[in-house]
Amino acid sequence: MSVGAYKTMLLNAFYDLDAFRQDWIDGFTLSSGETSPFYVDCRVVMSYPYMRTLVATMACWVLRDKTYGAVGGLELGSISFAQAISDKTQVRSFIVRKEQKSHGTGRRIEGAPITGPVIIVDDVYTTGNSIITATKVARDHGMQVTDAIVIVDRSNRDWVEREQVKHDHGITVHSLLTLRELEEWKAMK
Repeated sequence: MSVGAYKTMLLNAFYDLDAFRQDWIDGFTLSSGETSPFYVDCRVVMSYPYMRTLVATMACWVLRDKTYGAVGGLELGSISFAQAISDKTQVRSFIVRKEQKSHGTGRRIEGAPITGPVIIVDDVYTTGNSIITATKVARDHGMQVTDAIVIVDRSNRDWVEREQVKHDHGITVHSLLTLRELEEWKAMK
């Protein structure tokens, strides 16, 4: 199956599962605190095993020229995505806690962190803050981060913001879908 066919299946899933919503009157409050007329719910999509397989397949195609020994990101949005890629590629996965635990081992990274190259993942990219936070923690633990991948880039700032993240933090952000593609797909339905 072609990459375009996978993308079409993913776009259909967001539409069929009501995982892409629009509310032009009240909007939705995002984790960044911003209000947006669009809500992207990757957790609904990633709750289906066949969708996790499809998303992991697309991610592996996007990352096909990258060398990495683990995938992970900031809790909670990255967990199912990182594990799907891990299952597909047989590389390890890890989770970056938002805050250090005050009990147990007090770890900030859970799972199987490694030293060396890793890919940071997240479900939705709006401001890049989750990716930047996860990258800083991973680097503090000896991991090399140059790339991140998200299911949906909803930044609507296109290359400008992504280039700023690359310039300021040395991270190239890849995406499977963009907000614009979801908008256009919904308009066609």
